[in-house]
Amino acid sequence: AGYKWLCGPYATGFCWIRPEVRQRLQYNHAYWQAVLNESQLNSVEPISDFELTSARHYDMFATANFFNYLPWHASVTYFEKLGMEKVAQYNQQLVGMIIDGVDKSHFSFISPTEPDQRTNLVVLTCQNPEQNEAVFNRLKEAGIFGAFWKGNIRVSPHIHNTRNEIDRFIRVINSFFAEPKVSA
Repeated sequence: AGYKWLCGPYATGFCWIRPEVRQRLQYNHAYWQAVLNESQLNSVEPISDFELTSARHYDMFATANFFNYLPWHASVTYFEKLGMEKVAQYNQQLVGMIIDGVDKSHFSFISPTEPDQRTNLVVLTCQNPEQNEAVFNRLKEAGIFGAFWKGNIRVSPHIHNTRNEIDRFIRVINSFFAEPKVSA
């Protein structure tokens, strides 16, 4: 899905399948324009059997929207310029800030927290899950947008987020359980 971590528009994406796996798939649809080569398409001869061995036969007919690929290309080019390894490291720093900063006496993580197992999706829950929606709404009111996902709170920091934004997320989410201060 090109619109997710690659920051492209909706209706962009790709799929890569190892050739040996592709050979084992049983595919029962074929779009004629995707499986015929240029000479077969231009020939006046009857269409003969064709091989369905390349990934082209997975193309499905739809009206092409090539305009979507221009901004997606720009996004991928930008990530390549930054360096994908640097993007991944930065994103994991942000995830680490959340994991380290969230008050674990009030929240626990649904998503993996170990560096070698985690992704950029951070899913957490209140110790009392009935409070998740209220915490999510508090975040939304503060202008922090995540998702209320299967009754849990989900955020997905990425290259476009700053460390200050992550600090603010941590302050807001932890403040939900902060005891009110009594002034003298």
